[in-house]
Order: sequence, then structure tokens, then C-alpha cells
Amino acid sequence: MIAYASKYSLGPHIAVRNGMKGAVLINRGNIEPGVELLRAALAKLRADHYELYTGGLCLALADGLGASGRLDEALTALDDTIAIVNANGGSLDLPELLRTKGTLLARAGDPVGAEENLRSSLALARSHSALSLQLRTAMSFVRLKTCQGDPAEACATLADIYGRFTEGFDTADLRAAKGILGEMNPVSISTPKISSA
Repeated sequence: MIAYASKYSLGPHIAVRNGMKGAVLINRGNIEPGVELLRAALAKLRADHYELYTGGLCLALADGLGASGRLDEALTALDDTIAIVNANGGSLDLPELLRTKGTLLARAGDPVGAEENLRSSLALARSHSALSLQLRTAMSFVRLKTCQGDPAEACATLADIYGRFTEGFDTADLRAAKGILGEMNPVSISTPKISSA
């Protein structure tokens, strides 16, 4: 992507390339350079009205800002992207944007807003039949409700979603879900088996 975007002067793709580089930097712990690349990339993409990649890049930006303790900036970036996504008719990124916003609101001390966004994320992921997104949101929901001292509903939701998986049990999300469920009820959790019939 880097070579072709530069060679053929594909402006929006150069911005996407820079945003992806920023996301990689954040994942490697180089938060500030990553955040700056992502901010510039998102500004360029929005100026060009090229929104295809902005959801995913905004998630990376929110992760970077959240990791550096700038929760208000992360929430503003998410709100801006969610508004654009909704104005453009939705996106497959919307459940993850809402989940991330809910997680950040919980960290910022807004459990009501956190729960509202997590429930919206879960409902939207269900409407998309996106089982993996449902799982990620349910795990965030369990963490929130555990902090509030009332994890029963959230654990039941997570157990139901986990039970619908038939493969991929070595993936990070499914291992994490199994761990959470095991902590909540260590006797009852097991990996579902695929029927041989």
C-alpha cells in the first residue's frame, strides 16, 4: 500500500497508510507519534470525504489517547466518528465504536453512559449477526457490571454468546471470555464441543 499510494499519488490512500502506521506505533507502545499520525490521517480523510477507513483508524486513535490518559480527547474523537457514521447510514465498525466508547466512559467514571453504550453495541452487533463483536462487548459489559457488584445478567449474556461458538477457541477473545466465565463460575465453564453428527 505504501509503495503504490506514493507512486501513484493516491492522496486518500496515503492518509490511510499514515493512519495504519500510527496504529502500529500505538500497538508497539510509541503512543505520541502514533496519535499524531492518526490525527493527521483522519483530518485528511475527512477533508477528502473518504470515510471508508475512518472507523478503524478512530478506534486506534481512541486506544492511543486512552492509553495516555486523555479520555476526554478519546471520547470526543469517538463521538465525532459515531456522528459521521450515523449520518452516512451506519457502518460495520459502529458496534466496536460504541463498545470502545462504553469502556472509556466506565474509566471516566460514567457507569450509566458506559452501560448505555455497551447495550447499544451489543444490540447492534446482534442485528449484524456479528458473534465476535457480541463476545467482545459482552466481556466489557461483565467487567463494568462486576465493578458495580452486579455481574449476574452480564455473565449470563456472555455465557450464552460463548456457547454459540463452535470453533476458534484458541483466539485471544475466546480465551479471555473463558477466563472471565471461569472466574465468575469456575465449575460450569467448558469449551463447547462440535457435534460429530
